[in-house]
Amino acid sequence: AKANAENATSLVQHAEGALNEQNNILIRMRELSVQAASDTFSETERTFINYEFEQLGQELDRIAKTTRFGSQNLLDGTERTYEFQVGSEKAETSRITYTQDANTTAAELGVEGLTVEDQSAAIDSLDAIDTALEQIGGARAKLGAVQSRLEYAINNNQSQVENLSSAYSKIADTDVARA
Repeated sequence: AKANAENATSLVQHAEGALNEQNNILIRMRELSVQAASDTFSETERTFINYEFEQLGQELDRIAKTTRFGSQNLLDGTERTYEFQVGSEKAETSRITYTQDANTTAAELGVEGLTVEDQSAAIDSLDAIDTALEQIGGARAKLGAVQSRLEYAINNNQSQVENLSSAYSKIADTDVARA
């Protein structure tokens, strides 16, 4: 049960790590939007900024479409309900259920096709990027909640193992003839 919870934690951490990178990409895209929104940059400079901006958008989308745990997609909107057996009994209370439904593709986040090629487009992209950052934050919060629960399950299992080992040791060490 403890190993199952640890494996489930690995799945969640893998998805969260990808979301962290997507968050970093969106922050950089926002920085570029703010830069390109200023009249201090010429059209030529905005072209260079836009090139990086578009490349980052493509990477954001690539991460969402290729983040997998084994053969299971985690961030492309493929919905799957996981049941992690974290206890030693058949009962439902020995399982943690988690529905993975995060879709952090560029299209779903509303950043697909954004550009900062001119000042107006750069200004317009700010709201879309802020909304995307909120969506990423929501997905991370959901993963963080289940990860926290799994960590408590791991700690509880470890405590049970230690307590059962201690009880077994006391029973095995009892000198029945002396008692």
